[in-house]
Amino acid sequence: MLKNNGNQICGKKLGGTVCSSIEQRITFSISPYEVCKTFLDGSRLSTKLKSKCLSDENVGSQFIAPPLKGSLKQYIPDKKIVLNVAHKDWSAHNSIVTFKLIQLEKGTEIQMKHENIPTSHLKSITDMWNNEFWDKLSGIPTTDVSASCILNNTPPSRVYSGLLKRDTFAKIVGNDCTLSESSVGGAFSMYDKLIKGTFTQLDENSCITASTKYFNWPVGHTSEMVYQLDELDGGTGTFFTIFQKRVPINHAEEVLKNCQSFCDALKKVKLPK
Repeated sequence: MLKNNGNQICGKKLGGTVCSSIEQRITFSISPYEVCKTFLDGSRLSTKLKSKCLSDENVGSQFIAPPLKGSLKQYIPDKKIVLNVAHKDWSAHNSIVTFKLIQLEKGTEIQMKHENIPTSHLKSITDMWNNEFWDKLSGIPTTDVSASCILNNTPPSRVYSGLLKRDTFAKIVGNDCTLSESSVGGAFSMYDKLIKGTFTQLDENSCITASTKYFNWPVGHTSEMVYQLDELDGGTGTFFTIFQKRVPINHAEEVLKNCQSFCDALKKVKLPK
């Protein structure tokens, strides 16, 4: 399996044609119900895509969303849509598109897999989804980012405590930061208020979870950030990892740089005992 700009790409040979599949994750600000209605209401889909589309919720019914044409293979309301489609450039070759819908705190994530794509058309199909569907439907392609470091002779309890103290936090992310309170619902900002967040879960000495957003991200889009603290050497050290989930793909490089900078600063700062 390969990854290309946040897309997972798999390859195999079917019927003499070398085929590949694309996997993408797309975030929407609307509910799973509304996402399903968008794809399976031909009138609504036509308006969004600005082309003549045909679709409804009946399994076996025709699905047309140029340049794709086929039928609805499976539909589980608010959960799953499966399409059997061909592209106008390979109209005699069928492919399968699966949308799995995940309810988020604010919106929906589609986990999309497009299988049996002729490999020679892989880039054009990836561009098709990004430009002809997600852009027009206000979907945000996302990826996950992570960075980690080893903190020798620093147990998780010290790391956990330090990350929730404003003075220590400021030494890691810069003085122009805020940390209102170290409890669920507490707000914070980092890197000159580039990032703002709210703590959503605190697992003492093991994990800190927050809902975060960058000021230059699409309006309303948030990402789950997790500080994971794992014991090393019988609890005398810590393996620290930042996971940033559902990051807009076009901002992934910036987010990764900040995650790595956080780890580098954390290794240098003197944590309170």
